[in-house]
Amino acid sequence: MDQMDATQAWPPSGGAPEQAGEAPAEQAAAPQPSPAPAPAPAPAPAAQFPPAAQFPPAAPGQPYPGQPQPGPYPGQPQPGPYPGQPQPYPGQPYPGQPAQPYGGQPYGQPPYYSAPAKKPMWLFALIGVVDQALIIGMVVVATRGGSSDPNDPGGGKTATPTAPEVPQHEVVEGFLQALASGDAATAISYMEDAPSDATFVTNQVLAKSLDMAPLTNISVTPVTDPDETWVNATYNLGDKSVSTSYEVRVAGDVYLLTNATVKADVSGIYRRDIGASINGVSLAGTTVSSVELFPGVYQLELENPLLMLSNDRFTVTGPDDSAVWDADYSLAEDAQAKLAAAAKSRLRGCVGEKKLWTSCEFGVPNPPGKVVKSSINWKISSGNSDYSKAKFELYDATTAIANKKVSVNCNWRTSGARYKLKKPIAIKAVVVDFSDPDNLVVSFRY
Repeated sequence: MDQMDATQAWPPSGGAPEQAGEAPAEQAAAPQPSPAPAPAPAPAPAAQFPPAAQFPPAAPGQPYPGQPQPGPYPGQPQPGPYPGQPQPYPGQPYPGQPAQPYGGQPYGQPPYYSAPAKKPMWLFALIGVVDQALIIGMVVVATRGGSSDPNDPGGGKTATPTAPEVPQHEVVEGFLQALASGDAATAISYMEDAPSDATFVTNQVLAKSLDMAPLTNISVTPVTDPDETWVNATYNLGDKSVSTSYEVRVAGDVYLLTNATVKADVSGIYRRDIGASINGVSLAGTTVSSVELFPGVYQLELENPLLMLSNDRFTVTGPDDSAVWDADYSLAEDAQAKLAAAAKSRLRGCVGEKKLWTSCEFGVPNPPGKVVKSSINWKISSGNSDYSKAKFELYDATTAIANKKVSVNCNWRTSGARYKLKKPIAIKAVVVDFSDPDNLVVSFRY
Protein backbone atom coordinates (compact mmCIF):
# COMPACT_ATOMS: atom_id res chain seq x y z
CA MET A 1 0.00 0.00 0.00
CA ASP A 2 1.36 3.38 -0.84
CA GLN A 3 2.16 5.97 1.92
CA MET A 4 0.72 9.38 1.32
CA ASP A 5 1.68 12.81 2.69
CA ALA A 6 -1.16 14.38 4.72
CA THR A 7 -1.53 18.13 4.40
CA GLN A 8 -4.46 18.44 6.86
CA ALA A 9 -2.21 18.59 9.97
CA TRP A 10 -3.08 21.23 12.69
CA PRO A 11 -1.91 23.50 13.91
CA PRO A 12 0.07 24.43 10.83
CA SER A 13 3.71 25.01 11.23
CA GLY A 14 3.26 28.79 11.49
CA GLY A 15 1.46 28.67 14.91
CA ALA A 16 -1.84 27.93 16.65
CA PRO A 17 -4.89 28.78 19.12
CA GLU A 18 -5.83 32.05 24.64
CA GLN A 19 -43.30 62.85 87.48
CA ALA A 20 -51.80 68.66 100.01
CA GLY A 21 -53.99 72.03 102.28
CA GLU A 22 -55.51 74.07 104.92
CA ALA A 23 -59.01 73.80 106.25
CA PRO A 24 -60.90 76.86 105.15
CA ALA A 25 -61.47 79.55 107.73
CA GLU A 26 -65.23 78.79 107.67
CA GLN A 27 -64.51 75.40 109.26
CA ALA A 28 -62.55 76.88 112.22
CA ALA A 29 -63.62 75.37 115.51
CA ALA A 30 -66.07 77.36 117.69
CA PRO A 31 -64.36 79.33 120.50
CA GLN A 32 -63.32 77.05 123.39
CA PRO A 33 -62.63 77.84 127.09
CA SER A 34 -59.11 78.90 127.81
CA PRO A 35 -56.77 75.98 128.43
CA ALA A 36 -54.62 75.53 131.52
CA PRO A 37 -52.00 78.22 131.90
CA ALA A 38 -48.86 77.54 130.06
CA PRO A 39 -45.85 79.56 129.04
CA ALA A 40 -47.31 82.39 127.06
CA PRO A 41 -46.33 82.50 123.43
CA ALA A 42 -45.23 85.70 121.80
CA PRO A 43 -48.08 88.15 121.19
CA ALA A 44 -49.89 87.60 117.98
CA PRO A 45 -49.15 90.09 115.24
CA ALA A 46 -51.36 93.16 115.47
CA ALA A 47 -52.34 92.76 111.88
CA GLN A 48 -54.67 89.90 112.80
CA PHE A 49 -57.07 92.20 114.88
CA PRO A 50 -58.90 95.44 114.11
CA PRO A 51 -56.93 98.56 115.07
CA ALA A 52 -57.93 99.98 118.54
CA ALA A 53 -59.03 103.28 117.02
CA GLN A 54 -61.94 101.68 115.19
CA PHE A 55 -63.92 100.56 118.31
CA PRO A 56 -64.87 102.29 121.64
CA PRO A 57 -62.71 101.12 124.53
CA ALA A 58 -64.15 98.83 127.20
CA ALA A 59 -63.20 98.55 130.87
CA PRO A 60 -59.87 96.89 131.17
CA GLY A 61 -60.23 93.17 131.43
CA GLN A 62 -64.00 93.26 130.65
CA PRO A 63 -65.61 91.79 127.61
CA TYR A 64 -67.54 93.84 125.20
CA PRO A 65 -71.35 94.02 125.61
CA GLY A 66 -72.87 90.71 124.61
CA GLN A 67 -69.62 88.79 124.99
CA PRO A 68 -69.99 85.82 127.41
CA GLN A 69 -67.74 85.85 130.48
CA PRO A 70 -65.43 82.90 130.25
CA GLY A 71 -64.76 81.06 133.49
CA PRO A 72 -61.92 78.82 134.54
CA TYR A 73 -62.07 75.11 134.64
CA PRO A 74 -62.73 73.55 138.09
CA GLY A 75 -59.66 74.09 140.25
CA GLN A 76 -58.04 76.26 137.68
CA PRO A 77 -56.91 79.81 138.66
CA GLN A 78 -58.13 82.77 136.68
CA PRO A 79 -55.70 83.26 133.90
CA GLY A 80 -53.86 86.51 133.80
CA PRO A 81 -50.71 87.82 132.32
CA TYR A 82 -47.45 86.41 133.55
CA PRO A 83 -44.85 88.79 134.87
CA GLY A 84 -43.19 90.42 131.97
CA GLN A 85 -45.89 89.37 129.57
CA PRO A 86 -47.19 92.14 127.35
CA GLN A 87 -50.66 93.44 128.33
CA PRO A 88 -53.37 93.04 125.74
CA TYR A 89 -55.11 95.97 124.24
CA PRO A 90 -58.29 97.02 126.19
CA GLY A 91 -60.96 94.52 125.38
CA GLN A 92 -58.53 92.38 123.46
CA PRO A 93 -58.36 88.70 124.47
CA TYR A 94 -55.13 87.31 125.74
CA PRO A 95 -52.99 85.68 123.25
CA GLY A 96 -54.26 82.24 122.55
CA GLN A 97 -57.89 83.13 123.59
CA PRO A 98 -60.44 82.69 120.81
CA ALA A 99 -61.62 85.96 119.30
CA GLN A 100 -65.10 87.15 120.43
CA PRO A 101 -67.72 88.92 118.35
CA TYR A 102 -68.13 92.69 118.79
CA GLY A 103 -71.77 93.16 119.91
CA GLY A 104 -73.90 96.25 120.94
CA GLN A 105 -71.55 98.78 119.55
CA PRO A 106 -72.91 102.16 118.45
CA TYR A 107 -70.76 102.16 115.44
CA GLY A 108 -72.56 99.35 113.73
CA GLN A 109 -72.11 95.64 113.85
CA PRO A 110 -68.63 94.75 112.68
CA PRO A 111 -68.02 91.46 110.98
CA TYR A 112 -67.62 88.37 113.10
CA TYR A 113 -63.95 87.41 113.40
CA SER A 114 -63.03 83.83 114.10
CA ALA A 115 -59.63 82.45 115.03
CA PRO A 116 -57.57 81.52 111.99
CA ALA A 117 -57.01 77.85 111.35
CA LYS A 118 -53.80 76.47 112.78
CA LYS A 119 -50.97 75.86 110.38
CA PRO A 120 -49.47 72.33 110.31
CA MET A 121 -46.16 72.19 112.17
CA TRP A 122 -44.40 70.49 109.22
CA LEU A 123 -45.15 73.52 107.04
CA PHE A 124 -43.36 75.89 109.46
CA ALA A 125 -40.38 73.49 109.52
CA LEU A 126 -40.23 73.39 105.74
CA ILE A 127 -40.38 77.18 105.48
CA GLY A 128 -37.54 77.42 107.99
CA VAL A 129 -35.34 75.05 105.96
CA VAL A 130 -35.95 76.96 102.75
CA ASP A 131 -35.15 80.29 104.45
CA GLN A 132 -31.87 78.90 105.77
CA ALA A 133 -30.92 77.58 102.33
CA LEU A 134 -31.63 80.95 100.74
CA ILE A 135 -29.56 82.75 103.36
CA ILE A 136 -26.62 80.38 102.90
CA GLY A 137 -26.83 80.79 99.15
CA MET A 138 -26.80 84.56 99.44
CA VAL A 139 -23.74 84.41 101.71
CA VAL A 140 -21.87 82.15 99.27
CA VAL A 141 -22.66 84.40 96.32
CA ALA A 142 -21.62 87.46 98.32
CA THR A 143 -18.28 85.91 99.25
CA ARG A 144 -17.53 84.45 95.79
CA GLY A 145 -18.43 87.49 93.79
CA GLY A 146 -21.10 85.95 91.57
CA SER A 147 -19.10 85.24 88.39
CA SER A 148 -21.05 83.31 85.74
CA ASP A 149 -17.91 81.54 84.52
CA PRO A 150 -17.99 77.91 85.80
CA ASN A 151 -14.20 77.93 85.84
CA ASP A 152 -13.98 81.19 87.85
CA PRO A 153 -12.79 80.32 91.42
CA GLY A 154 -13.91 83.74 92.69
CA GLY A 155 -12.90 87.36 92.40
CA GLY A 156 -13.19 87.21 88.62
CA LYS A 157 -10.03 85.06 88.22
CA THR A 158 -10.03 82.17 85.75
CA ALA A 159 -9.01 78.74 87.05
CA THR A 160 -5.96 77.05 85.52
CA PRO A 161 -6.83 73.56 84.16
CA THR A 162 -5.20 70.74 86.10
CA ALA A 163 -2.79 68.59 84.09
CA PRO A 164 -3.50 64.84 83.97
CA GLU A 165 -1.92 62.89 86.81
CA VAL A 166 0.02 60.56 84.50
CA PRO A 167 2.52 62.57 82.40
CA GLN A 168 2.89 62.26 78.66
CA HIS A 169 6.07 60.20 78.64
CA GLU A 170 4.58 57.53 80.94
CA VAL A 171 1.69 57.11 78.52
CA VAL A 172 4.06 56.54 75.61
CA GLU A 173 6.19 54.14 77.63
CA GLY A 174 3.11 52.21 78.76
CA PHE A 175 2.04 51.82 75.13
CA LEU A 176 5.44 50.55 73.99
CA GLN A 177 5.75 48.15 76.94
CA ALA A 178 2.33 46.70 76.07
CA LEU A 179 3.53 46.07 72.53
CA ALA A 180 6.73 44.50 73.80
CA SER A 181 4.69 42.01 75.89
CA GLY A 182 2.28 41.25 73.05
CA ASP A 183 -0.74 42.80 74.83
CA ALA A 184 -2.78 44.42 72.07
CA ALA A 185 -5.78 45.36 74.29
CA THR A 186 -3.60 47.32 76.74
CA ALA A 187 -1.80 49.03 73.88
CA ILE A 188 -5.14 50.13 72.40
CA SER A 189 -6.22 51.54 75.82
CA TYR A 190 -3.49 54.19 75.45
CA MET A 191 -4.94 55.37 72.12
CA GLU A 192 -7.33 58.30 71.69
CA ASP A 193 -9.20 56.51 68.93
CA ALA A 194 -9.58 52.76 68.68
CA PRO A 195 -8.42 51.23 65.37
CA SER A 196 -11.02 51.50 62.60
CA ASP A 197 -10.13 47.94 61.60
CA ALA A 198 -8.70 45.72 64.35
CA THR A 199 -7.97 42.74 62.09
CA PHE A 200 -4.21 43.12 62.37
CA VAL A 201 -3.89 44.75 65.84
CA THR A 202 -4.33 41.55 67.84
CA ASN A 203 -2.27 39.40 70.19
CA GLN A 204 -1.86 36.82 67.43
CA VAL A 205 -0.38 39.29 64.99
CA LEU A 206 1.83 40.86 67.68
CA ALA A 207 3.16 37.44 68.69
CA LYS A 208 4.33 36.75 65.12
CA SER A 209 5.95 40.18 64.97
CA LEU A 210 7.82 39.63 68.25
CA ASP A 211 9.02 36.24 67.02
CA MET A 212 10.63 37.90 64.03
CA ALA A 213 11.78 41.10 65.78
CA PRO A 214 11.45 41.58 69.59
CA LEU A 215 10.75 45.13 70.80
CA THR A 216 13.53 45.92 73.30
CA ASN A 217 15.61 48.71 74.87
CA ILE A 218 12.65 51.07 75.23
CA SER A 219 13.67 54.59 76.34
CA VAL A 220 11.26 57.55 76.49
CA THR A 221 12.38 61.15 77.11
CA PRO A 222 10.68 62.62 80.27
CA VAL A 223 8.31 65.54 79.71
CA THR A 224 7.73 68.25 82.38
CA ASP A 225 5.70 70.76 80.40
CA PRO A 226 1.98 69.79 80.69
CA ASP A 227 1.31 71.50 77.39
CA GLU A 228 3.89 69.48 75.42
CA THR A 229 2.25 67.24 72.82
CA TRP A 230 5.25 65.39 71.34
CA VAL A 231 7.22 62.70 73.15
CA ASN A 232 10.51 61.27 71.88
CA ALA A 233 11.24 57.56 72.18
CA THR A 234 13.93 55.10 71.12
CA TYR A 235 13.84 51.30 70.98
CA ASN A 236 15.00 48.34 68.98
CA LEU A 237 12.93 46.24 66.62
CA GLY A 238 15.01 43.14 66.27
CA ASP A 239 18.43 44.41 65.28
CA LYS A 240 17.05 47.68 63.92
CA SER A 241 17.45 50.84 66.06
CA VAL A 242 14.47 53.18 66.01
CA SER A 243 14.22 56.85 67.04
CA THR A 244 10.81 58.42 66.63
CA SER A 245 8.16 60.71 68.23
CA TYR A 246 4.62 60.05 69.41
CA GLU A 247 1.91 62.71 69.65
CA VAL A 248 -0.31 62.88 72.77
CA ARG A 249 -3.41 64.93 73.58
CA VAL A 250 -5.44 65.63 76.76
CA ALA A 251 -8.66 63.62 76.70
CA GLY A 252 -10.70 64.32 79.84
CA ASP A 253 -8.25 63.75 82.72
CA VAL A 254 -5.63 61.73 80.86
CA TYR A 255 -3.19 61.97 77.97
CA LEU A 256 -3.77 59.63 75.03
CA LEU A 257 -1.81 58.83 71.89
CA THR A 258 -3.12 60.23 68.63
CA ASN A 259 -0.77 58.42 66.26
CA ALA A 260 -0.11 54.94 67.62
CA THR A 261 -0.74 52.94 64.44
CA VAL A 262 0.02 53.15 60.74
CA LYS A 263 -2.26 52.38 57.81
CA ALA A 264 -0.11 50.53 55.35
CA ASP A 265 -0.94 50.45 51.66
CA VAL A 266 -0.77 46.82 50.49
CA SER A 267 -2.39 47.27 47.11
CA GLY A 268 0.97 46.66 45.47
CA ILE A 269 1.45 43.19 46.94
CA TYR A 270 -1.99 41.70 47.56
CA ARG A 271 -3.97 40.00 44.83
CA ARG A 272 -7.47 38.67 45.49
CA ASP A 273 -6.91 35.60 43.37
CA ILE A 274 -3.88 34.56 45.38
CA GLY A 275 -4.33 33.13 48.88
CA ALA A 276 -2.22 35.07 51.38
CA SER A 277 -1.95 35.96 55.08
CA ILE A 278 -0.24 38.65 57.16
CA ASN A 279 1.39 37.28 60.32
CA GLY A 280 -0.94 34.31 60.13
CA VAL A 281 -4.21 36.20 59.48
CA SER A 282 -5.67 35.08 56.15
CA LEU A 283 -6.65 37.51 53.41
CA ALA A 284 -8.18 34.86 51.18
CA GLY A 285 -11.30 35.97 49.33
CA THR A 286 -11.16 39.57 50.64
CA THR A 287 -10.52 42.88 48.97
CA VAL A 288 -7.82 44.72 50.86
CA SER A 289 -6.03 47.90 49.86
CA SER A 290 -4.70 49.01 53.29
CA VAL A 291 -4.20 47.48 56.73
CA GLU A 292 -3.83 49.15 60.17
CA LEU A 293 -0.69 48.03 61.99
CA PHE A 294 1.18 48.60 65.27
CA PRO A 295 4.91 49.25 65.16
CA GLY A 296 6.47 45.87 64.42
CA VAL A 297 7.47 43.45 61.67
CA TYR A 298 4.96 41.85 59.33
CA GLN A 299 5.26 39.05 56.82
CA LEU A 300 3.03 38.37 53.88
CA GLU A 301 2.83 34.62 53.45
CA LEU A 302 1.49 33.21 50.21
CA GLU A 303 -0.57 30.05 50.30
CA ASN A 304 0.70 28.88 46.93
CA PRO A 305 4.08 27.18 47.43
CA LEU A 306 5.08 27.81 43.85
CA LEU A 307 5.09 31.60 44.41
CA MET A 308 7.32 33.84 46.42
CA LEU A 309 7.78 37.59 47.04
CA SER A 310 10.92 39.54 46.58
CA ASN A 311 10.03 41.55 49.74
CA ASP A 312 7.74 39.46 51.91
CA ARG A 313 8.48 41.39 55.14
CA PHE A 314 7.38 44.92 56.03
CA THR A 315 8.62 46.86 59.09
CA VAL A 316 6.62 49.63 60.79
CA THR A 317 9.19 51.41 62.94
CA GLY A 318 6.88 54.15 64.25
CA PRO A 319 3.96 56.47 63.55
CA ASP A 320 5.89 58.52 61.00
CA ASP A 321 6.97 55.53 58.93
CA SER A 322 6.39 55.08 55.22
CA ALA A 323 3.11 53.28 54.73
CA VAL A 324 3.57 51.60 51.37
CA TRP A 325 4.33 47.90 51.19
CA ASP A 326 5.54 46.98 47.76
CA ALA A 327 7.06 43.76 46.43
CA ASP A 328 7.50 41.63 43.33
CA TYR A 329 6.15 38.14 42.81
CA SER A 330 8.35 35.43 41.44
CA LEU A 331 8.42 31.66 41.18
CA ALA A 332 9.55 29.80 44.25
CA GLU A 333 12.96 28.22 44.06
CA ASP A 334 11.60 24.71 43.60
CA ALA A 335 8.90 25.76 41.16
CA GLN A 336 11.11 25.30 38.11
CA ALA A 337 11.55 21.61 38.59
CA LYS A 338 7.86 21.00 39.29
CA LEU A 339 6.76 22.93 36.24
CA ALA A 340 9.31 21.18 34.00
CA ALA A 341 8.16 17.77 35.17
CA ALA A 342 4.55 18.67 34.48
CA ALA A 343 5.42 19.85 30.95
CA LYS A 344 7.39 16.71 30.15
CA SER A 345 4.65 14.43 31.37
CA ARG A 346 2.05 16.28 29.39
CA LEU A 347 3.91 16.20 26.11
CA ARG A 348 4.75 12.56 26.40
CA GLY A 349 1.15 11.76 27.18
CA CYS A 350 -0.08 13.52 24.06
CA VAL A 351 2.49 11.89 21.85
CA GLY A 352 1.37 8.50 23.12
CA GLU A 353 -2.31 9.02 22.25
CA LYS A 354 -3.87 6.99 19.47
CA LYS A 355 -5.75 9.99 18.11
CA LEU A 356 -5.10 12.12 15.14
CA TRP A 357 -6.39 15.16 17.11
CA THR A 358 -4.67 15.05 20.51
CA SER A 359 -5.66 16.48 23.93
CA CYS A 360 -2.72 18.83 23.53
CA GLU A 361 -4.67 20.38 20.64
CA PHE A 362 -2.35 19.49 17.86
CA GLY A 363 -2.95 16.90 15.11
CA VAL A 364 -4.93 16.22 11.93
CA PRO A 365 -8.48 17.68 12.15
CA ASN A 366 -10.01 16.05 9.05
CA PRO A 367 -8.16 12.95 7.93
CA PRO A 368 -9.24 11.26 4.69
CA GLY A 369 -10.84 7.84 4.71
CA LYS A 370 -11.51 5.48 7.60
CA VAL A 371 -8.48 5.64 9.89
CA VAL A 372 -7.20 2.51 11.52
CA LYS A 373 -6.79 3.70 15.16
CA SER A 374 -4.09 1.26 16.02
CA SER A 375 -1.99 2.57 13.20
CA ILE A 376 -1.70 6.11 14.57
CA ASN A 377 1.84 6.81 15.65
CA TRP A 378 3.05 10.17 17.01
CA LYS A 379 6.69 10.85 17.72
CA ILE A 380 9.03 13.71 18.51
CA SER A 381 10.91 14.41 15.39
CA SER A 382 12.99 17.34 16.65
CA GLY A 383 14.05 18.38 20.15
CA ASN A 384 12.83 16.46 23.19
CA SER A 385 10.30 16.43 26.03
CA ASP A 386 12.87 17.29 28.69
CA TYR A 387 11.98 20.77 30.01
CA SER A 388 14.40 20.68 32.92
CA LYS A 389 16.69 23.06 31.15
CA ALA A 390 13.92 25.43 30.12
CA LYS A 391 13.50 28.66 32.11
CA PHE A 392 9.97 29.19 33.38
CA GLU A 393 8.88 32.75 34.05
CA LEU A 394 5.66 34.29 35.40
CA TYR A 395 3.24 35.11 32.63
CA ASP A 396 0.56 36.39 35.09
CA ALA A 397 -0.15 35.84 38.84
CA THR A 398 -0.49 32.06 38.60
CA THR A 399 0.77 31.17 35.15
CA ALA A 400 4.30 30.40 34.03
CA ILE A 401 5.71 30.03 30.52
CA ALA A 402 8.88 28.54 29.07
CA ASN A 403 10.07 28.80 25.52
CA LYS A 404 11.31 25.56 23.98
CA LYS A 405 10.98 24.27 20.46
CA VAL A 406 9.86 20.74 19.88
CA SER A 407 8.54 19.20 16.66
CA VAL A 408 6.19 16.22 16.42
CA ASN A 409 5.12 14.12 13.47
CA CYS A 410 2.61 11.37 12.86
CA ASN A 411 1.83 8.55 10.44
CA TRP A 412 -1.29 6.37 10.14
CA ARG A 413 -3.18 4.31 7.67
CA THR A 414 -6.64 3.71 6.36
CA SER A 415 -8.05 0.62 4.77
CA GLY A 416 -6.50 1.57 1.50
CA ALA A 417 -3.52 3.81 2.09
CA ARG A 418 -0.76 4.96 4.40
CA TYR A 419 -0.41 8.60 5.48
CA LYS A 420 2.26 10.79 7.00
CA LEU A 421 2.28 14.48 7.88
CA LYS A 422 3.91 16.33 5.12
CA LYS A 423 5.40 18.85 7.60
CA PRO A 424 6.03 18.28 11.34
CA ILE A 425 4.05 20.30 13.90
CA ALA A 426 6.27 22.85 15.70
CA ILE A 427 5.68 23.43 19.44
CA LYS A 428 7.20 26.77 20.38
CA ALA A 429 6.41 27.13 24.12
CA VAL A 430 4.83 25.40 27.10
CA VAL A 431 2.41 27.23 29.48
CA VAL A 432 1.60 25.96 33.00
CA ASP A 433 -1.37 27.22 35.08
CA PHE A 434 -0.50 26.60 38.77
CA SER A 435 -3.44 28.40 40.49
CA ASP A 436 -4.02 24.99 42.04
CA PRO A 437 -0.52 23.85 42.90
CA ASP A 438 -1.73 20.29 43.30
CA ASN A 439 -3.27 20.17 39.84
CA LEU A 440 -1.07 21.83 37.25
CA VAL A 441 -2.62 22.47 33.87
CA VAL A 442 -0.21 22.33 30.92
CA SER A 443 -0.79 23.61 27.41
CA PHE A 444 1.40 24.31 24.42
CA ARG A 445 1.81 27.14 21.97
CA TYR A 446 2.53 26.45 18.34
